Amino acid sequence: MEYLANKYGRNVISLGVNCFPSKFIRNSGFNDDNVTKLFDYVGTSMYGIIKLVDEGFDYLIDTNNYELVYYPHKKMYLVTNTKLTFIYVHGFSMQSEKTINQKNIELMKTQIINYNENKQIKRIEHMKNALNSEKIMFIRIEGASHYRNPNNPTISDYDYSIVLSDTLKKKYPSLDFLIVLICKLPTSYNSEHNVLTLKIYEHAVVWDNCEKALSDLFKKNEGFIKKHA
Repeated sequence: MEYLANKYGRNVISLGVNCFPSKFIRNSGFNDDNVTKLFDYVGTSMYGIIKLVDEGFDYLIDTNNYELVYYPHKKMYLVTNTKLTFIYVHGFSMQSEKTINQKNIELMKTQIINYNENKQIKRIEHMKNALNSEKIMFIRIEGASHYRNPNNPTISDYDYSIVLSDTLKKKYPSLDFLIVLICKLPTSYNSEHNVLTLKIYEHAVVWDNCEKALSDLFKKNEGFIKKHA
């Protein structure tokens, strides 16, 4: 998939919803660096990303924002930042199908502190630097229902992309950005908000085929993307 290398003249950053976009970006030659970005291995909600951009990244550092939450579709507890609805599938050892106890919770707090010190703080600084200095293409796959705002679950990722665009323009007025949302909506471009949608059928992207599926999607729409990038 070498054809993607530097094609759009932008730093390409994943916004989630899962690690599929980061796997695709890393292995497709989009970027010259091999740096793990802030949202690469986190299940993210759009409203949580907007909250970070608008209010600051301290929500990620405060250990009080993290809980062990049970997800029936995974049949396990996962570390979750409940302020942001960010789900950490990777990097923590206390996931369990059993009832959680105080020992699990204390272990989670310790591991969150270590995760912040060893990984997350560096990734936050990298993101801040990118937002202040670079041309960026953000890529996101539309999220499932458990990544929605629990207080307003009917708002779509597309609607949140518009809000994110407005927030980026307010907070980082010199940033040159494009948001690419891979979703069930028709392929289109919203020039007012720099949001480009690429249509993909539901369940068309799974872990085993995510690189090929996303590569094929970008190749199919290469001219359309380049026109607006």
